[in-house]
Amino acid sequence: MLDVALGHFDDAIECAEDGVWTRVLSVGRAECLTMCAEKWYHDGLFGRAAEACSNALSAMLECGARSFLEWGVVYVSCVWMARVHSQFTKHPELFDSNVLEALMGCAQSQVVEQGPMPGYLKQVVDKAQSEGECESKVRLVLELAAVAAQLRVMLAESSVLAAQSWTDLGSVYYTYSTETASSPLLFQSQSLYSSTKLLDAAADCATAAMQLDPTARAANLQGTVAALSKNSALSQHAFIVATRRAVLSGMPWANLGCLFLVHGDIELANKAFARAQMTEPDFYGGWMGQALVAECMDATECVDLYEACLAHEGVATDVADFGYAYHVWQSLAVLDAERALSHTERVLSHTEQNRLLLAVYAARRYVSRSSD
Repeated sequence: MLDVALGHFDDAIECAEDGVWTRVLSVGRAECLTMCAEKWYHDGLFGRAAEACSNALSAMLECGARSFLEWGVVYVSCVWMARVHSQFTKHPELFDSNVLEALMGCAQSQVVEQGPMPGYLKQVVDKAQSEGECESKVRLVLELAAVAAQLRVMLAESSVLAAQSWTDLGSVYYTYSTETASSPLLFQSQSLYSSTKLLDAAADCATAAMQLDPTARAANLQGTVAALSKNSALSQHAFIVATRRAVLSGMPWANLGCLFLVHGDIELANKAFARAQMTEPDFYGGWMGQALVAECMDATECVDLYEACLAHEGVATDVADFGYAYHVWQSLAVLDAERALSHTERVLSHTEQNRLLLAVYAARRYVSRSSD
């Protein structure tokens, strides 16, 4: 369907005679490209996703992004580009630095044109910038996303849009601080590059968003940042708010379960992860959480739960890949030891062979994403 929509946009742009309509259609096509990037990312087609993001950014540069909507396209493109980078780190050539730098210059000039930055926003931005630069290949992408979000805060014409923009900005600072290009889910907070000031800036953004419009997305961000900042009470409160704001989403329950698990409350963690599974059966977080709980209890069913997690998610996370591969190989090692003690020959069953093959793929994914 998205490919068909892109074709329709191309036809409409070709037929458009008015410059205004050409611009509107070009922005619509770029927004469609970001939707394609999301779909292709979840399908594991990282190269196509990166290409879609690059094309969307090039379109925004060509039309000269100026509006709230247009900088939103830039922001979303950068977010998916950063996520692609986290899965496809060996191919940085997919990102056109010339386009990114040109858009960055355009964004920074428009920030100046908007006049003095509002006091609270300036305070947050100054706090984040005082941290210095992270030595990351995706740094420019995240910086452009941050400036685009800052512009959207300044251009927002309603409290709802302003809250959305504050959440966007906080998400960028959170991503930058933990060096993981992902959504605010505690399972994926790898903290390869931990930054207190950036986390503080992300917390300030989440607070501003919650005061304007306490959405589930803002609450999830606030809860995750609070958990990383060791503020368990605020984290728990924020995740509970998120469960009430997004009654059909499993993410807040999975985050709450992870928080309980970190503090050693296995029973509450298990209940929260079970609620995540019931609320959203296709969301991998509930399955992964149950696998982690089973692992803590030395239960053998953690392999089944990790396998269910891999089956439910188009792009497996490091936690699931490592956990599945480790436990499959450990179970096979136990079988080999038992066979050696009993001096018997034993051929792997069809199920065991399939699991071993999936474990190999999972291990390869984990190693390919590892920076070490």
